[in-house]
Amino acid sequence: MAVQRPQRRLGDGILTTPFKLAPSLPAAGPKDLLLFFLGRRRLFEVQGPSMLPALNPGQRLLVKPHRLGQALPQTGSIVVCRHPTKPDLIITKRLSGCTDQQLDLRGDNSQASTDSRHFGPVPVESLIGVATAIVT
Repeated sequence: MAVQRPQRRLGDGILTTPFKLAPSLPAAGPKDLLLFFLGRRRLFEVQGPSMLPALNPGQRLLVKPHRLGQALPQTGSIVVCRHPTKPDLIITKRLSGCTDQQLDLRGDNSQASTDSRHFGPVPVESLIGVATAIVT
């Protein structure tokens, strides 16, 4: 029987919960592609090794845009955000915890990831969306 770690609080009051890493996102199906062509999904490319092994550099993701006021994604979701100190840089990370105002982001490959452990929590306003599928 696997033992789950208890919840813990990060320095800025972001509550994190244990989550299992999904091996990967599903491949995009006809519905995903239709939503893309209708403008309901956006296309982003993974840059760098920070999300290995779940996502490889160069893979393309379909992302459901997030609007302020919507419910925040679930812990463990793969999200696309603007970097908190370099707004022109788009990052892909896993959501490890959140409050109503801040997100804690982590790369699956902790040795190759610059994430909330380095730049701190990310404002919710920086959230672009949630990855829903991989375009193969």
